[in-house]
Amino acid sequence: MLALQLIPLRFHLEARQPIYFPPGKASNILRGGFGRTFRSIACAPGCSSPLTCNFRQECPYARIFEPTLESGPSGLADAPRPFLFRAPHLDGVRIALNQPFHFDLHLFDMRPQIIAYFITAFQQFAESGIGPGKGAAFVSAVSILDAARRPVCDIFSDGVLRSNVACPPVEISLLPPDQPVGAVSIRFLTPTELSKNQPAAEPPAFVVLLSRLRNRISNLLTLYGQGKPDFDFT
Repeated sequence: MLALQLIPLRFHLEARQPIYFPPGKASNILRGGFGRTFRSIACAPGCSSPLTCNFRQECPYARIFEPTLESGPSGLADAPRPFLFRAPHLDGVRIALNQPFHFDLHLFDMRPQIIAYFITAFQQFAESGIGPGKGAAFVSAVSILDAARRPVCDIFSDGVLRSNVACPPVEISLLPPDQPVGAVSIRFLTPTELSKNQPAAEPPAFVVLLSRLRNRISNLLTLYGQGKPDFDFT
């Protein structure tokens, strides 16, 4: 079956110091902190840039955070990352000392070791301090979610990664439905710019929106999933 697979994760943390997430900045703070910490863990000492590193084919940081393809469709020159943060509920929020909080992370790369990289990086990032005030926290648990964003199993708790936990990924079918579709609703959870010969502030034309969705899904499948799908690109 043609489907987009992903592993939805929920990182549970507890604040060791007060933490503040400015409005509209929570996901960017988490993404930036993860990237810096992950690079310090994974990259060889003296690496000036993953783009020119002689070991980029074996480097987990390059594959996860700065993926590229030497050839292929133009949309893959700056390839989509295999992860997506979901933390809008933290925007503008102050976390008190000892208060628990969480964020969600969607992974599109199915390799088993990927989750371990993320947990290790976030443990170090949280301990070094989060947000403008660098408030420290610790990762108490990591859960895998189902399609309804409900925790179904813990893969990390009490400082132990449970690699033997078997939770199937969420699958989003890309096959045509049995019945015709007359309307769809799209909710933008993060700032999005879609434009093609029109002002960026205007709502995108349906054909522009549909083509961007098609291209992004195709790129994710090509890089991390079942391979390039047989989509209509005309």
